[in-house]
Amino acid sequence: MNPLDMLVVFPAAPSPDLARTLDLAGFRWKAVGSVDEAAKTEPQGGWAGAVISAEEDPESAWAFARALRKRDNPVNAVMLLVTGAQTRADLVEHSGLVLNLETYQASFNGNPLDLTFMEYELLKFLAQNPGKVFTREMLLSRVWGYEYYG
Repeated sequence: MNPLDMLVVFPAAPSPDLARTLDLAGFRWKAVGSVDEAAKTEPQGGWAGAVISAEEDPESAWAFARALRKRDNPVNAVMLLVTGAQTRADLVEHSGLVLNLETYQASFNGNPLDLTFMEYELLKFLAQNPGKVFTREMLLSRVWGYEYYG
């Protein structure tokens, strides 16, 4: 990228980490709060690219990205930043049973369960398939694997 090229950054108040990263990498950039603002402040040669953060307001970020694509002079290089963090752990809950799929913790009615790895895997499989009946062979193949000889 030519050092004279400028990036458009959305939203108007980017995170300190994003601003610091762009500055340390030597990019020139302008933060904007809307497509209209981006059009008004666009450099003569157009935007070199766009960095769009979807962490705070994903709907506005996607709308901004779509608007950049539909312009007469579209921005070709677009980086959309999304967070991988979850506000709530991935849980399986059924009749008082709670399984945290990230930490492999299990509890029943608020009391922690002390399970081996395979006990946890079997319980998770059954909790994810409530009301279904499985043969021994089905459980062995889906939970333990075909190689299990226990």
